[in-house]
Amino acid sequence: MLVDKKILLEHFKKVGKKCQLEELKKTFEIKGEEELKKFHQAMKTLEYDGDLYLDEKGFYHIFDEKIPLRQGIIHINRSGAGFVNIVDNGKKISYLIEGKDLNGALPQDLVIISPRKKQFLGHQLAIVEKVLKRDNILEIFEYQGNGVFTPYEVLSNFKVKSSYVKDLVPQSLVLMDVGIEPEYIDDELYFNGEVKRVIGHRDDPKVDEKAVCLKYGFDPKFSPQIMKAVNSIPNHVLDEELEGRIDLRDKMIFTIDGKDTKDMDDAISIEKDGDDYILSVHIADVSHYLLQHPILIDEVIRRGNSAYIADSVVPMLPHKMSNGICSLNPGEDRLTKTVEMRFNKYGELVDFDIYKSVIKSCKKMNYDDVNAILEQGIIPNGYECFVMDLLEMCKLSDLLTKSRHQKGCMVLDDVELKIYTDIFGNPIKIKRCEQKTAEKLIENFMIMANMVVTENYGYLEQPFIYRVHEAPDLVKLQATLQIIKDSGVVDLDIMEQLLSKIEKLRTNHLDIKPIDLQPLLLAAKEQGNLTAISNLLLRSMKKAIYSAENIGHFGLAEEDYSHFTSPIRRAADAINHILIDFHLQMMEATTDAEVMAVQEKINQFNCLKKVCQHISEREVAAFETEKEVEEIKTLEYVAANIDDYMGPLEAQVCLANKFGMNILVDSNIRAIIDSGDLSTTGFNYMRDSHTYVRRSSQDKFKIGTRMYVFDPEVSVQHRCIYYHTPMTKDEYRDSFQEKPKKLIKSVNVKRA
Repeated sequence: MLVDKKILLEHFKKVGKKCQLEELKKTFEIKGEEELKKFHQAMKTLEYDGDLYLDEKGFYHIFDEKIPLRQGIIHINRSGAGFVNIVDNGKKISYLIEGKDLNGALPQDLVIISPRKKQFLGHQLAIVEKVLKRDNILEIFEYQGNGVFTPYEVLSNFKVKSSYVKDLVPQSLVLMDVGIEPEYIDDELYFNGEVKRVIGHRDDPKVDEKAVCLKYGFDPKFSPQIMKAVNSIPNHVLDEELEGRIDLRDKMIFTIDGKDTKDMDDAISIEKDGDDYILSVHIADVSHYLLQHPILIDEVIRRGNSAYIADSVVPMLPHKMSNGICSLNPGEDRLTKTVEMRFNKYGELVDFDIYKSVIKSCKKMNYDDVNAILEQGIIPNGYECFVMDLLEMCKLSDLLTKSRHQKGCMVLDDVELKIYTDIFGNPIKIKRCEQKTAEKLIENFMIMANMVVTENYGYLEQPFIYRVHEAPDLVKLQATLQIIKDSGVVDLDIMEQLLSKIEKLRTNHLDIKPIDLQPLLLAAKEQGNLTAISNLLLRSMKKAIYSAENIGHFGLAEEDYSHFTSPIRRAADAINHILIDFHLQMMEATTDAEVMAVQEKINQFNCLKKVCQHISEREVAAFETEKEVEEIKTLEYVAANIDDYMGPLEAQVCLANKFGMNILVDSNIRAIIDSGDLSTTGFNYMRDSHTYVRRSSQDKFKIGTRMYVFDPEVSVQHRCIYYHTPMTKDEYRDSFQEKPKKLIKSVNVKRA
């Protein structure tokens, strides 16, 4: 008898008792291998969904309030403490699991916890009873000898045994899949693991970067099958590939990127027709090569995107494509798709065309040189004949910026660092990334090209991948804005008006518009608190994702948006290029047979929902990879230059809570001041205003407050820098005559 999870759950509710598997198999007359497989899958799903609970004696129960246990995803911080957040009867409860009570849980595992009566710092304590389901991301472990492994650079008291120890020496790092069934050996708890890959020794150059990349699924190596397909692609554009393309090789087309960029997938050109601007954005036609080798399409989807770590990249496509035939290198014929847009003198889009083309870039420009021209009037050698075009582009970009601002496009400030390393992976320089005129120009032009492509192809009756961003949850946003209001960091009238508006929107079940947040962001920028406010707002915002359904993009204040301009480094863009190719083939089809052939190709992409979910997850994985490597390299840099960071250095409070304060040191380095250190220096936490107030005076530390810090402690295991001695501005003026140090300069960054 075929059963599904609905039938099984109804049976449990009806009989009202616990059951074992054998009893259930007899009841439902489960026979045959296929039936048994589906039965076990249904039972596992009910367990994972929290409908059934499997006890240690092998009985399944209805998972309800009669069972004094809870189920949820565990988050584990660098100090080894776990947190499980559960909504119980509409109320959010945060459970804290101490390291000794994790019972072998790893970050993001699905666990069963047993709440305890004790509380600590506002969290109810709990114990992990069992790991129900491992997160599918592999973890890094360090070999300790004798077949024993421990988690790498995460404080934990559990161990893993594995039979694979060939060629391993102590402190070798491996990528491991850990089972969920532990065993006791000499009264110690061990989990069984399967070594998937040996990464290297912890003292090897760049081993930490390699380990993090592999942990999140970014492998710099490609399979022999992939390389065989790539190596069959010519190194230059063939004459027969030019058929049906508009030849733009005589146009003044150029790229603008970072000095060390090698995967250039966008180029630009501009002309004037009276008062009108004719802007053309030329994008590498990666799909031309992908369609010749379907195995490459599968690889692009599997990888999802490139990962940019420190000053290197793990590419989505092999270098022969990403840096070679697909990259718009100067002086080389390259196949492209061109988005040609006509704007009037007010910067309004009045016409556009999208077509296949061939270009030959005249120059590889870099942001520093272009900014020298646009901001300082300095013309570097080799740029003389491009100055007029750049100035016209700058005028158009200013018009587009104004238009985006009027629509309500959100402009948040988030700290980005550029880390430079030597050949051994040691960080030798860190700079803060800044978006200047040239970077803004490229961002404006790429956003416009993405919008035009979406408006043109998004309404056709065929699959398409959209870049969507939901409006924030008003309850979360309201709580965040209340924190900002209570801290007094932004004008009270602005905050009261905004909170009043949100209350009305909630009452009428309406969404907030991004333009409603502009007064807050403008005020924060004027007062020098945009970084701190942005940090808080981002916590209450939903993430932008990929979707087969168009629901608009909140952050950009656009109803139609997709990704098209980076097909070398993003799967979504590459797939959209393929779908556009299919549409163009459909337009050119002259017989029913040709139409049906193209339709069959399109039908392969009719179920994009899973693809969108996967590449959205890969985007998050890339972010976590880049963030983790940045944390490691920042710690190494500060540790190697500890004398410079002893202070005094200026810092700004980004977040204050009962655990302490998150601060930004020297406008770049993220650090923490623990609540215990604040208490030692006379500060108490005031929960209502999210402020630390000194008992003996009116000194306050709150969101946006600038202070001075001394005596850092670098903790590699916690992946954090602690400062123990904060000082107010008045205290600093009374104690020091010299100005504080300024260690890290700025570098430009393109935000795609």
